[in-house]
Amino acid sequence: MTTRLGVITQRHGEGNRDSQLLAAGAERLSWGWQHADRAVRDCLHRNRCTTGCTSGAKQSMAVSYLPQAEALGAEIRPDTRVVRVLHDGRTAHGVLAVGPDGARTVYRARAVFLAAGPLGTPALLQRSRIQHRAAGRRLSLHVNLRTIARFPEEVHAGRGTIFTAQVKEFGDQGVLIMPANVSRGSLAAALAGRPAPDTRRLLADFDHLGVFTTQVRLHGTAAVRAVPGGGLLLRHAMTAVDHSALRDAFRKSAELLFSAGATELTRRWPRPRAALARRRRGVLPPGPPAGLGTGLGARHGFGRDGGGRPRRGVRRRRPPARFRGPAGLRRQCAPGRDGNQPTGHDHGVRP
Repeated sequence: MTTRLGVITQRHGEGNRDSQLLAAGAERLSWGWQHADRAVRDCLHRNRCTTGCTSGAKQSMAVSYLPQAEALGAEIRPDTRVVRVLHDGRTAHGVLAVGPDGARTVYRARAVFLAAGPLGTPALLQRSRIQHRAAGRRLSLHVNLRTIARFPEEVHAGRGTIFTAQVKEFGDQGVLIMPANVSRGSLAAALAGRPAPDTRRLLADFDHLGVFTTQVRLHGTAAVRAVPGGGLLLRHAMTAVDHSALRDAFRKSAELLFSAGATELTRRWPRPRAALARRRRGVLPPGPPAGLGTGLGARHGFGRDGGGRPRRGVRRRRPPARFRGPAGLRRQCAPGRDGNQPTGHDHGVRP
């Protein structure tokens, strides 16, 4: 699979000064880091990895598996959304889908593969009345802390690829630190809610800024429920241990970024009268305040619920991702590359 997708170790190339600074800071602290492995071919370093690669270098489904599936005879129905799996309680025999024109179509199938993601799959199971009480009750997420760092030198963080360095010194604690995509638009969004003078000042100094993300694995679990109208309701229960882990992760990130040469850190969540955290005689800024919800993002969701009793004809996966449902219904779940950043954990529907 890695050969088919062109997975490479992404070295520092043109741009990516933010990754180089992060790696240098880690080395000064004797912290472990490594280059990132990415599924990419002939990257042009346009820094559009998360918003849509304009060169086709990123090996997304659109340029990898979907063309291969079409070559083998599969039909791709773009802009068509599955709203329910059709079954009689014992056997799944198709799906009900809505096309781009709003028309509903029934697709009959001998097998239905669930691959709609960690949020979409449990919602679809709930709407289909398939193990609907258990589906979506054991969702796990990695939480992101975003930190904006100012450097005395020009960083030009908008150049290069998404990142070429990951600090994994605390991987056994579920903490990864790396640069993030940055543009003037994304920076303005990260500064939303701050006083206008602070926002204008930082945007004016854009070339000296880098945006870094700290991914933290939490102990509390999340739950997702389908709501009328096609929406989703996501609830995440954070424990006292999780709050402590977030504070500790931010302190680690601050120490690393100051070691990398940063002179000022701006946390994404606003804090009255103390929005900017500065380095003063080596004293690190405090951890996140109590109201963390407005400053966190969620990544790498993966489900762990399998449903009720086993049914005949259901393909079993490794625990705890075992799914039990009607015959003819299969749930796809790929394991992650390591314990900190799962990379497959996608479940969904393919009619």
